[in-house]
Amino acid sequence: MSTIVESTNVISSLEEAPDKLRAEIGRYYSPNRTQGGFSVTGFKNYRVSIERESFLSYSTNSDTLFPSQKTSVVFTGMESKFRDQSQWRDYIRASIPVGTTFQDHQFDLTLNNLNAGEIIKNFHHPDYEDATKTTSSNLLLNWNLISYPFKSQKKDLQNVGDLLTQFDDPQYEAGVTEDIDKLFDQYQARLANAIVPSEEAEQKQRNIFDLQRPEVILPNSSLQTSGRQAVQNPPLIRTIKFPYLFQKDLPFINFSLEGSSFLAKIIESNKEKNILQSIKRDLSYQTIGFRVGGQNLGIKIYDLLALSSTTSIINFSEFPDETFLLREEELSNSSDSDRFLNQIKTMDYLAELRNFTRDNMRSYEEIIQGTGSKTFVLGYKIEKYLDNTAGSPIQTYYTKDKVFRDTQLKYGRKYIYVTKVLVGVLGSTYTYSNLVASKEDGEMQSFSGEIIENNPAGFSQIQDAKFKAYVEVEVKPSLQIAEIELQREETKFIDDMPDMPQIDFANRPHRPSVEFFFSSLYEDRPGVNDKIRQEYFRGRYEIYRLNQAPKIIEQFDEVFPITVDDMATYAFSDIRGVENKDKISAHYEDMVVPNRKYYYSFKSVSYHGEKSEYSPVFEVEVLKDSDEYKLVVSEYRFPETKDFEFSKSLKRIMKIDPNIERVLFSKQESKTNWELDNGTLLQKGQNKTFKIRVTSKHTGKKLDINLRFFLDDRTNT
Repeated sequence: MSTIVESTNVISSLEEAPDKLRAEIGRYYSPNRTQGGFSVTGFKNYRVSIERESFLSYSTNSDTLFPSQKTSVVFTGMESKFRDQSQWRDYIRASIPVGTTFQDHQFDLTLNNLNAGEIIKNFHHPDYEDATKTTSSNLLLNWNLISYPFKSQKKDLQNVGDLLTQFDDPQYEAGVTEDIDKLFDQYQARLANAIVPSEEAEQKQRNIFDLQRPEVILPNSSLQTSGRQAVQNPPLIRTIKFPYLFQKDLPFINFSLEGSSFLAKIIESNKEKNILQSIKRDLSYQTIGFRVGGQNLGIKIYDLLALSSTTSIINFSEFPDETFLLREEELSNSSDSDRFLNQIKTMDYLAELRNFTRDNMRSYEEIIQGTGSKTFVLGYKIEKYLDNTAGSPIQTYYTKDKVFRDTQLKYGRKYIYVTKVLVGVLGSTYTYSNLVASKEDGEMQSFSGEIIENNPAGFSQIQDAKFKAYVEVEVKPSLQIAEIELQREETKFIDDMPDMPQIDFANRPHRPSVEFFFSSLYEDRPGVNDKIRQEYFRGRYEIYRLNQAPKIIEQFDEVFPITVDDMATYAFSDIRGVENKDKISAHYEDMVVPNRKYYYSFKSVSYHGEKSEYSPVFEVEVLKDSDEYKLVVSEYRFPETKDFEFSKSLKRIMKIDPNIERVLFSKQESKTNWELDNGTLLQKGQNKTFKIRVTSKHTGKKLDINLRFFLDDRTNT
């Protein structure tokens, strides 16, 4: 479990504390609190000057839509820390900034490691996959819209999802009244003749709110609260099989669940769509620094109390760039009775919001002692980017589902998914006012100069202290929706790399050629995965040839390959008539010069151009004798690279050379004269004896060498 704290409320010393009174009488989160000789994280008290404190009774102000609390704090100073009352008052004035608003939204969060999503391939649809290469992502077929159980009741959504045209039967539903496969077969024709223009359909899918299944983010025990109707069971998901899709599990996140009853009320009041829509449209969000898992992150927060105070919480209508997948009972709101019911539910929601903030708001004492805020999970927000994250996402999903599915993927393009969780946090703000401290004659005086005669009821607890003070604190609820990033991942829909081909060699006795017969390894492996991979392989092969023996396999990269892709013609008795079909096997004949060696390697190529690794290299030679040609084939072995390194261990040897420019020798009969360069070592006419002591490193024996130098009158030539 991680404790998430605003970065301004993470301190290492009293000087860093935004509210020094809190640091003295309460606790701040410290990244390097010391305990038992170890550095740990957690809450720490920074008391240095305040001796004792007391919190007086709380009063609640219920005259506002969202109630607030007031209390007074009385406290005393340590006599050893202050010289006189003047110094005490200066300390109080500097430590307690009257009128400054402090905020605290600290809460606990278990950050489960989300598994990466995966591309799932069900079957190969060549025409549709080719169309994705030139079509905008948001115009591709969307599993979420097509599988929506109530699309027939929301015709504008069905027009976009099913690509309805003016030629369709009024009862037509893709995947329901007609086989879903036909939608893929007719995709390009439907896109060209769709009722909704392409620009409008593309914009309509920029923001998709999947709110049809309410219980996936609530534990079963919290779906029903006392005196309330339980949230209905989610509708069944229609099974719609797409050729391929990106799929990602979104497991339940273990937050504290004190706010779950309020979340159930949001769902019951049908205000979830209004809240999420307000978050999507709200440009007044703040980006606040929070410390998450040892890192400082900028997190967007949206003021739910402010959003709930606007008309957007009452009225609802989709914008052109929004699509809502709602429960059945939320689809109709056009009649007078529906509008009246919506007003009743709005009042019920606001009353529940008021009760939730009043009953769960932390007191001032709880705030400064590090008690966590009440939280609930509003859902997930998944941003989808194409190629890179520069600019805005091409699509954003708001969902509560356990599984996220995306079928709008162009072939061969990179998509980046940023998964975020939307957390409701009932934090707090508090403000100090009416600061009063003792003065020299023992009286209590405000900092505006007023002598206070009627002190708070709890003042008697500290009236005998030398240095004393009290201050009033007002605490207000701050219900924010925090947008916390959980994961960022990249994916791409491409073919799997095909297996290298199987090749059989042959030749004709009377032609100087070599024939290649290609076949696929998939034919020998009937497994499910291989069956899908085989659908993406259509019997296309590449032939690489070198006229000289290669040293490394990469030399074939410089060869322009020959592509072989055999077709077969089939005549059908039905309306299909005559069709050409790809063959998995293939044949090619290469004319060569007799009695010369050639070197071949081969690759398999998938439908979309993904290539296998090189096959083994074959050395091929067609020999000619008196009346026919014979084929000799052998697997070629690359020459071994001889790259040797020699090393030899040597003993340590020390060589001492004299500085020849400093000392010069000349031999004369029975003595050696040393000629020095400038006479600084010996004065003329004198001689001097030098002793050199040499100590053996291994035996420790010492040897003394005595040298006597004579200064000759001659100079160096």
